[in-house]
Amino acid sequence: MTMIPGTNPGPSARTTRLLTLAGAGLGLVLFFTVGLAPSLLYSGGASAVLAGVFFGRPATPSLGAEAFVVLTMALGVTAVAALFAALGAAAGAAGGALTRARAGHGA
Repeated sequence: MTMIPGTNPGPSARTTRLLTLAGAGLGLVLFFTVGLAPSLLYSGGASAVLAGVFFGRPATPSLGAEAFVVLTMALGVTAVAALFAALGAAAGAAGGALTRARAGHGA
């Protein structure tokens, strides 16, 4: 949490920041409950197809092809997890803005 020295964010800014972080955390929890298995499945399939393109079909079980599959699967899972976290943070920020608007503090 970086702040400009000499400034004190008001309670509405702290609430928005807290709700943004809570939304990101809930997005990651949601990812681990419903998104991990499909992202592994689809990124594994896509990386196997790409390994066949780059290393020849049928993809021989060489160290390079296996490392490529593992790294692209990890990249796919990380990208989907980041998407869940970003959408959760956006939902949390929207909740913070709605809370601030309902309290009469404006946007």
